[in-house]
Amino acid sequence: MVSPSQMSYEVRAEEWGQTVVEVLDLGRTWVVGCFFRGADDDVVRTLFPGMATLGGVSGKYGIVDRTNTPNRGRLLSSSAVPLLFVPDDVRRHNMVYLPAAVPLVEESAELALKLGEEFGYPALFMALPSAAGITFRMQLHEDISLT
Repeated sequence: MVSPSQMSYEVRAEEWGQTVVEVLDLGRTWVVGCFFRGADDDVVRTLFPGMATLGGVSGKYGIVDRTNTPNRGRLLSSSAVPLLFVPDDVRRHNMVYLPAAVPLVEESAELALKLGEEFGYPALFMALPSAAGITFRMQLHEDISLT
């Protein structure tokens, strides 16, 4: 799921009965939703920054949320990662690239813990501008640039 969110502001004229006379473009935000199947260490560390804890015996990452961990109020841009979605057929379908994607797991997560349900991590990623000012690319393989 790729979702652009266009922000705008309506300029109204009092002299014409609050009629909209102009619309200002305030930019757009891109959000990409996905579902990670499995508990890969890289996925856990990316989706739960500051909460991923290495298991002493297993050597695998798990999630531990402590109330005394200084996560509240921190800049989420510090946990931004480059994110590339590659379709099965790269010749006919677009790739999606977010150079600075911020994971928003707490916004979307409902972890399946019931018998018969697939275990995985639902996630949303919000695109932030990269150093080059690019927030989102959706192009064919031969046209896309990962810089």
